[in-house]
Amino acid sequence: METQCIQEFIKKNLFSIESRIKLAQSRSPNSSESIRLLAVSKHQDLKKINILQDIFKNRNVLLHLGESYAQELKEKKKELGEGVCFHFIGRIQKNKIRDIVRYSEVIESVDSKEHAILINLEGEQLSRKIKIFVQVNISEDEKKAGFNSDNALNFFTKVLPELKNIEVLGLMTMLKYYEEPESGRKDYAALRRFRDFLMGNEAIRKILKRNMLELSMGLSEDFEIAVEEGATEVRIGTALFGERS
Repeated sequence: METQCIQEFIKKNLFSIESRIKLAQSRSPNSSESIRLLAVSKHQDLKKINILQDIFKNRNVLLHLGESYAQELKEKKKELGEGVCFHFIGRIQKNKIRDIVRYSEVIESVDSKEHAILINLEGEQLSRKIKIFVQVNISEDEKKAGFNSDNALNFFTKVLPELKNIEVLGLMTMLKYYEEPESGRKDYAALRRFRDFLMGNEAIRKILKRNMLELSMGLSEDFEIAVEEGATEVRIGTALFGERS
């Protein structure tokens, strides 16, 4: 595909996604006023990412990219330079935590107390707070990573107060596979209700030092449903970039 064709392809997809997000917002009283597009760039051609980067640069808007593998994150960080905020969204491996912390601005897939403690240690060494999302397995799918609701509550009340180099921005979830995207609506609604439950707890608000948590939920195939159920960020790859390399 020639560069001009790729540009038109990306522009068309971006316009479509943003229009669909706005329509979904208008349909639901549960939708968030502000929704961030996290462009999932794993295994995507650098040419496509550069084009998207230019579009956002011309808008004077920061581009947020999602990566799932530490090595690819490291390479993309070096290639793309400034003007990009990298979110790590893949399964965390203990031996990759150092690179994940150093090469991403946000870690969205913090799925265990052990990983949070190790990330906090890296933050101590760097003398900075590491921004994270807590991954909640809201579908209770054995194949998916993440805290269940009880463990997540325990993490916020018992573990997080001791982790001085972590800042929790929000909750993230990966739903189990549903043949019909609409079937996942109940899970997205459950995550929103769990977030609201946490935010209703004054002690947790004091620990977090914030009055609201973000919700990272929704993919290419179901992001409109996630928006209707309160997503503040949607993670979109193939609907934006096309098939992966």
